[in-house]
Amino acid sequence: AAIADRIRGLDPQAAALELLLGAIADEAGRTAAAERHLHAFVARAEPGPMRTEALLRLGRIALTRRDPAAAVAPLLHALAEQGNRADRARAVVLLAEALDGSGDLDGAIAMLGAAVLASPLTGEVEDNAVWLALIAAYDRDERPSASLELIERLKQTLGTDYALRLSTALDEIPPAPLAAAWYERALAYETGELFGQARAAWVTYLGLGPSARYRASMPARVGSGHRRGG
Repeated sequence: AAIADRIRGLDPQAAALELLLGAIADEAGRTAAAERHLHAFVARAEPGPMRTEALLRLGRIALTRRDPAAAVAPLLHALAEQGNRADRARAVVLLAEALDGSGDLDGAIAMLGAAVLASPLTGEVEDNAVWLALIAAYDRDERPSASLELIERLKQTLGTDYALRLSTALDEIPPAPLAAAWYERALAYETGELFGQARAAWVTYLGLGPSARYRASMPARVGSGHRRGG
């Protein structure tokens, strides 16, 4: 509150004030306040990097509080604003989770597939995050041949650093909610043949309870650490 008062004293009319207050509230875990300030900023701001950041935050907040339907609109707007490469990747990864969580896994796969086709595989963090999200979506949809094809192509690009570079992508462009991030991390370890780490990650995923929506398929994976259909 003291920081907010000082900011208001500097320029009470600044539109960016709402973004800053929203970011502060978000980092502090004050979800309702964060959403209020971020929505106020989005309503006033012109398209641009700051508005994209606010939209991405609103999408992530909705996913974190397990309301994927509320995440879809801001993330669609964030993607439509055509921000920088990192912001586009964040929007795609989060929107895929929002669509899947809303019961539209096919829509998530179609959107991720279009994103993969739209840019060549370079091995950069942004590509790795989107490719892993699509691999995870195919995995959830029990389409092992489709996921395996992507895994092999990604391994050809990333080489022996495959699991490490996917883990880095998850650190820099994490899915939401937390269960989605652990699912993808476990999958990265599993497909990278780091089976001990994969098993530990699947156990963590299972421990997240109802938010681990695909936990019904986990017992065999936790027991073996090996990828379904692989």
